[in-house]
Amino acid sequence: MTEAPTGEQLVGGRYRVGANIGQGLRKLVYLAHDEFLDRPVAIAVIRADDLEESDLERLRREIRMLARLSSHPNIVVLYDVTDLGGSTAMLFEYLPGGSVADLLELSGSPLPVRDALRIAEQIAWALDGVHREGIIFRDVKAANVLLTGDGSAKLCDFGLALQPGDGRLTDEHIVMGSLSYLAPERVARRHYDHRSDLYSLGAVLYEMLAGAPPFPGDDPDEVGAQILHAAPPGLGELRPEVPPELVELVEALLAKPVGERPQSAAEVASALAQLRA
Repeated sequence: MTEAPTGEQLVGGRYRVGANIGQGLRKLVYLAHDEFLDRPVAIAVIRADDLEESDLERLRREIRMLARLSSHPNIVVLYDVTDLGGSTAMLFEYLPGGSVADLLELSGSPLPVRDALRIAEQIAWALDGVHREGIIFRDVKAANVLLTGDGSAKLCDFGLALQPGDGRLTDEHIVMGSLSYLAPERVARRHYDHRSDLYSLGAVLYEMLAGAPPFPGDDPDEVGAQILHAAPPGLGELRPEVPPELVELVEALLAKPVGERPQSAAEVASALAQLRA
């Protein structure tokens, strides 16, 4: 990965790079300051000098996709793109609340039910916007849900998103994404669609309510086998204060047969809104 410029250098003639604040697929993310508009931004540095032409085209498509989606209130805003000595630097809004994964780690306990409902509803609406564009996000996880200063949630990191025209809807050779959040059909390398994202949303909601994903663990074979064949520990037993209707929704999202899950992100968002009301 390309080294970040020092604090004495500017990216794109206006962005002064500071501390490293995260890492994603092929990305290092830094806090930077926009000296022209006097505001903090997040800069994702992507090394492009060793990518194949097909990878570069995919990166360009990801940037155009983000430009289309940035107007959505629950998707992180892409401000700018600039060159950085053989690398591409993507400038995003800076979200000071960190990620849901950070929040769970810092608190050491599950989130209040109302907070989990609000965050899940907002990410469901983000997925609705993504799916309406024909895109499958493929990497819904707690680390990819960022929070604003007032606690609003935004979906970030579209590095694995599959767009129309990208080809296969099976993972024949390598499964991309974080295993604990993957739907059974993706673990089994079968055909999948937008409902795989809904399973992953269910895994994030379960984690916010239980303090851990449905199937945590360090052994990929064991975790994969549980995703395919086991039922997660019941939320009702783990947290009796979780309403039965919410337990039922989480169980539906985590259903192993695709046809037994909710069929759209908008359906999930509406159900969560009713529960929150």
